[in-house]
Amino acid sequence: MPALKTVEAVGRSRKSWKDAVEEVLRRAYKTIVGIREVEVVRWSAAVDSKGQIEYEARILVLFELVDELEPHG
Repeated sequence: MPALKTVEAVGRSRKSWKDAVEEVLRRAYKTIVGIREVEVVRWSAAVDSKGQIEYEARILVLFELVDELEPHG
């Protein structure tokens, strides 16, 4: 049975919460091998004095621990 690990990551976007999640995944796929699932644990947004919104998604990324790294992507 594989060993699994979870890391928490935060994505931010001026476009949308969906884009904030996708930003986390774009970066995670560059550095994490064997991603199995993601879970959004919190959505939030900040509004500045000009009314601009910055969306934030706090994500848990679940991946399998490997014995040896293999080249990928």
